Amino acid sequence: MTKNILRDIYVQLQTIGILDDSGSMKHSYMRFASEGLMDLHVDKLFGSRISVAHNGVLNGDIMADPDMEVLINPERQEAEAQTFQNDYLGIYQEPEDKRELNVFLHDWLCNIINAEYKLAETEE
Repeated sequence: MTKNILRDIYVQLQTIGILDDSGSMKHSYMRFASEGLMDLHVDKLFGSRISVAHNGVLNGDIMADPDMEVLINPERQEAEAQTFQNDYLGIYQEPEDKRELNVFLHDWLCNIINAEYKLAETEE
């Protein structure tokens, strides 16, 4: 896997407003919105990990569509996908080779940036 995609993902997370200049998540929870699209939810997890997710509701249950765990490495200015989950399809992946996950994450973040998601809610 090229290091460039990991740096690109890191920059994308900064562009969206999830990470600050030091590579830290700005808030413990953030919700971003774009008209007509699913909200984007970002949660600070343990250590340098965050969760980035679109969530739907099915029969009253919150469904990941998708939810990805991302490892942030501020020293290297890199971010790498760790897991992928899509509840509608019954998929959970935590592969050793993360190339496909990183390509998906990179493309997904490009779409989020192009859709001009804006910060709508935060929690400390």
